[in-house]
This record gives sequence, C-alpha cells and structure tokens, in this order.
Amino acid sequence: MPIFETENQRRIEPVKVGLVGVAQGSFSDDKYQVYEDSSKKLDKLSHEWGFDLVSEEELLIENSDAVSATKRMNEAEVDLLIVQNSSFASGDLIPLLAEVNGDLLLWGLPETERDGPLPLNSFCGANMYMNVLQESGRDLPPGSWLYGMPDSDQFQKGFEIAIKSTRTIKNLVGSRVGLIIDPAPGFHGLEFDASRLKEIFGVEIVRFSDYSKFIEEADSFSEDEVEPVAQNFREEASEITCSGNTPEKSARLYMAMNKLAERYGLDAYAPRCWPELQDDYGVWPCSANSQMTEEGLVSACEGDVLGAISMMALYYMEEKPPMIMDLSDVDFSDDTVQFWHCGNAPNSFAYKGEYEETDHFNHPGMGCVRDMVIKPQKATAIRLSRDGSEGFILEGEFLKPEKDSFDGSRGWFGNFAVNGKKVDLAGLVETIMGHGLEHHYTFIPGHVRPVLLRLFDQLGIEALGDKEPLIKG
Repeated sequence: MPIFETENQRRIEPVKVGLVGVAQGSFSDDKYQVYEDSSKKLDKLSHEWGFDLVSEEELLIENSDAVSATKRMNEAEVDLLIVQNSSFASGDLIPLLAEVNGDLLLWGLPETERDGPLPLNSFCGANMYMNVLQESGRDLPPGSWLYGMPDSDQFQKGFEIAIKSTRTIKNLVGSRVGLIIDPAPGFHGLEFDASRLKEIFGVEIVRFSDYSKFIEEADSFSEDEVEPVAQNFREEASEITCSGNTPEKSARLYMAMNKLAERYGLDAYAPRCWPELQDDYGVWPCSANSQMTEEGLVSACEGDVLGAISMMALYYMEEKPPMIMDLSDVDFSDDTVQFWHCGNAPNSFAYKGEYEETDHFNHPGMGCVRDMVIKPQKATAIRLSRDGSEGFILEGEFLKPEKDSFDGSRGWFGNFAVNGKKVDLAGLVETIMGHGLEHHYTFIPGHVRPVLLRLFDQLGIEALGDKEPLIKG
C-alpha cells in the first residue's frame, strides 16, 4: 500500500484472453463436453490468476464460424487468443483465426480414450495448425502451445509463461519514463535512441532539464502533510542515522516524484541522481527511489533509461518490485560476485526485513540511502543492451548474507547460469566483458528465463549467450 496516496496510483493492466474451440463433425461427440468442461476450468483459473476471459460458446466448424469469431475477438480487444483443437479440424480455420489482433496459443487436449476408435485427434490438429501458420509466414514465439486441461501442471506452466509475457508487453506499450536531465556525467554506455525504444518497447521518454520542478513541488508540502510520510519512513527502517534534515527531505522528494508522475503520466523514472540534486537540494534520492520502486513506480539510477525499461518489464512480468545494481566485486575463492548500489534497493529484498536509513557512502553528512544486505534467494538479472536489441539473462542465487560486503544495498551472488547454461565465475566475467555490457543489472526474485525468452522473441531482442574464458578458474 503506498504511503503517499495520489489520485492515479499505478496499476498493472490484466491480460484479456480469448478462447475458441475448433472441431470437425466426423469426430466423436466427446468434443462438445471437452470444450464445455475446459471452458469452465479456464474461467475458474481466470479468477484465480486475475486475467479476463472472453469465450466463444459454440465450436467453430465452418470457415464462416472462424471469420465471425475473429471479428468478435477483435471487437473485444483480446490480447491473447487460445485456439483449442476440441477435435481435429480443418486447416482452413487457423489462417482466419490468425487475423486476430493479439498473440496466439494453440491448445491440444488429452484423448478421452486410450484405445479403440480415436475420439479427438486433438494434439495432431494443434500440430498441423502450427505448421500451417509457419508455412504462411507467421512464426509464433516459443511456448505458443498448450497441452492438458486447465487444472493440470503441464497446462498451467505453459500458460503462465504466455500470460506473463503478454502482460509485460501490454503494459510496456504506451508507458512513459521520466528522464531527469541525462545520464550521470562520465557514465558512458547509458546513452539511448528514443526512437528505437519507442519502436521496440512502445515506451515514450519524457525529459526534465533539471530538478527545479521536483524541488518546487517538494517544498510546497506543509509540515502536516510531510510528517506522516516521514514517520512511515522512520518506522519501516531498523535504524535511522541520516544527518540533519535529510530524512524529511527524502520524504518530500518521494512525495514530489509521485505527484509529478501523476501530473505527467509517468510509469518510471531514470533520474540523474548526482551531482545536481545534492548541490540544489542537499539530499540523495536513493531512499525515495527505493520506496517508489517498492510501490510500483520504478526508478533506475544515474539516468539509465534502458535500466528503467528493464525494471518496468520485470515488474509487469512478475508483479514484484525489481532492483538495479552494479557488479562491484568478484571473489574467485568461492565463485561469487558482489552486486551493489548506493542504497536504492526496495525493502522487500532486505535480509530479515532490516535496513538502515543512513548517509551516502561517498557523502558523509548527506542522506538518505537504504543500507541493506540482500536476503538469500534465487534471482534473475537482465541487461537490455544496444538500445534494447540485445538482452543478457543471468540466473543464480544471493548467498552468504554474513559475508563482508560494502556499505549500501548489496549481496553476494553465485551458482550462475547465463541464458540457461551453467558457468563459473571466469565464464561469467568473460561473457560480461566479451559482450561489452553496460554496467547496470536489473534483478527480480526467482528464475524466470522461460518467460524472458518468450518476451525477447516477441520483441525481437537477441538473447546473448555465454563466452568461453581463456583462463579457467
């Protein structure tokens, strides 16, 4: 729950799923009962998972049925159309259904009998439909098939991947990133081509030339308005050691950034967090950025627009706060790396739920940043590169919270896999250096590579592979 309410709090738009069943009259009447039963189970799943469902009541057999159904699905603006082979059906139907303005999933069913006359030949029908689509020039992304009833593990694993990738794209398109000034001075590699970002992700960049609007907004709040927010900042922290009035200023900045996000329709920030803000307002934005990201208004660091887009993508995909980090130290003695940043990680990453509101490591006497160790957990990191045309996927685990580490938000990370292939530390470093990746990496809890691979394919992003190290660890 946001600690500072605005009229337009961020909301993840749910996916609208369409369902049609196709059939051929010569197959058994089981097809009618199978479609009815599976439709009911999919409707039940829609309430559990939070997607909207638009279903055709009757099976599609004739070409005219498919034309009418596609028109209705487009009028309903479905994001994802599931074509169930309730039985084997004419190959003429699928090109007509492929005219839908959304993603396609082909659904094959278990047969209702295991011997005797073939009742449905459902999976064969789905197989043929995939071939028809590819021969006609429409290549579906990986994971575009389903098998089983909606309450089966096999169905749900595949369907979850499709739902998450479609939800991510739906929410990215039309989103707006507030870039405050430009990338931090001397931080090369964070430049971007706004037209390419619009083309690939559908994201618009809103530029602010300085912090004047934010400072003016921050100073406009009365003490009575600020005190409850500042008190919440104090209560959530395990310890407060920020100098001077920076705790109150952090609260004011957080409130101002929320207000301007509402005013300009922003879904994320990429603030140039130094040196202007320190010179003009005497505060670091890390604590404010942390709180905003925890609540869904994600904020990257140092003017990293692609970092902000990757944070948005992971937030929409997993419906959890992400964090953005540097790779700041390596330890070949135990094959781990330390991911770190000044103090901007969301509270939900904190080990034992504990963090300190304190001064910036490079600016004694000026806060506030959130000093925390990342709790042990599996996690996935991505880096969108080359204006988003390439993507790096790293899976692993945050480990050893007791191990010595730097002040700020930090954690030791190990058990690496690059795009699904296990690598040691030497292999990881060679891959990062060999691809010349930008220095920020965005994390989300859990191993989510299958969803990312489907998403990358849908957006035309090349998934980068590992590189062989010359020196073996």
